[in-house]
Amino acid sequence: ELSVEFLTNRYKSQLNCDNPLGKGGKLAEAYGNVMRSVIFHSGNAFSPKNFIISLHRLFSEFNPLQQHDAHELVSMLLDGLHEDLNLILKKPYVQLQDDDGKRPDDDIAMEHWRNHLRRNQGILVDL
Repeated sequence: ELSVEFLTNRYKSQLNCDNPLGKGGKLAEAYGNVMRSVIFHSGNAFSPKNFIISLHRLFSEFNPLQQHDAHELVSMLLDGLHEDLNLILKKPYVQLQDDDGKRPDDDIAMEHWRNHLRRNQGILVDL
């Protein structure tokens, strides 16, 4: 489903270039470009060189000449895409209730989920 958003350019309607936690929409654009290149590439081989260069520009810790853990890359990519596509333009401060140890876990979990949704909405949250 995420791939479809990028292959059809639907993600562009959710770009949040002003999110201070995001990458100004640049990561989402780079990911969209690489997704379309991979799927619609007509040659025998595809080189992700431009995407790797974009990652290095957006994440200083990502050096294209070094080996990186796949988990780190996926985590960094998903978090960055989430912030670039977060529909909440101004994240409200969320006050958590004190837990006296008597509330059921389900209630606490639902409170945290609602608070999360007050600050985060978009394609990646919907998945």
